[in-house]
This record gives sequence, structure tokens and C-alpha cells, in this order.
Amino acid sequence: MLTTVSNSDALVAALATAKSGDTIQLTSGTYGALTLRDLNFAQSGVTVRSVDPAHEAILTGLTLKNSTGLTFQNLELTVDPLKADNPFQILSSTNVKLDHLNVHGSLDGNGQNDQSALLIRNSSGIAVTNSNFHDLQNAIAHVDTDHVTLSGNQFHDIRTDGVHG
Repeated sequence: MLTTVSNSDALVAALATAKSGDTIQLTSGTYGALTLRDLNFAQSGVTVRSVDPAHEAILTGLTLKNSTGLTFQNLELTVDPLKADNPFQILSSTNVKLDHLNVHGSLDGNGQNDQSALLIRNSSGIAVTNSNFHDLQNAIAHVDTDHVTLSGNQFHDIRTDGVHG
């Protein structure tokens, strides 16, 4: 089933009723910071993506915990340089894909004044592919993880490490 939503409450509601194989499309706009937990989808999983990749939906944070079988695609992930590191976290989760993401901090070409973006902890089967990480302290950190795939990504204007683990 294909569902289109335009705000974070509608996204959370759509995920609560989603079935494996469903796609949830986000209209352009800012969805804020989300905390998602205990979402488990078998087989083909559930995909969350922008309706229009040329006008990506924006997330300012995402904590995904104890979840399986999710794909996040064609989204803009914005890291506020005045807030805490790693507003995007995958914790104790499996089979999660992040694909074609634009992940960035302040957009001033200077990673010296930015925070880190993505933390993957205690997880397995995580894929980060075809994404652009820029204007950040660290792009991706992983701790106590296995079967992590990083492929086709670009890293630039990073203060310390593109990948740290």
C-alpha cells in the first residue's frame, strides 16, 4: 500500500498500521525530530521516502530503537550545530537501510562549527548507501555493530572522520 503524509503525527500513525511491503511518502516540509521504536517488519519491510526527491522532506532528528525492516530514502537530514551530537541514531535494530540521503550541518562549508550526524549502536544489517554527508564533525559512528554496509557515499567538509568506529 502507498500512503502519503504531510506531518510527523501522520507519519507515526502510518507506521503504526503499516504492513511489510508498504511505502510511506512524505510531502516536502520539515517533520522535526522523531523517536520510533518497536517497529518490526518482515520480508520486504516498509519504506519511508520523499514524494519528490527534488524537494526532499526534512528530518531534524530520528531515533530508531528495537526495530527491523525499515528503509529511509530520498530525505534531507539536518543537524543543528547548536544541539547535541548525533541527532540521528539507530539503536538495537536490524535490517535498516538509509539510501540517497542528504545529511548536513550548517551548510557553510566549514565542518569546524558543526556536530556529528549518525550513530549506529548495538545493531546488525544496517546499510548506508548513495548518500551525501557534509558540513559535519563526524558523519557516521558505529559501536558494537556487525554487518554494516557503507557504499556509494560522499563525504566532504567533515571536521574529523567520515566514518568513526
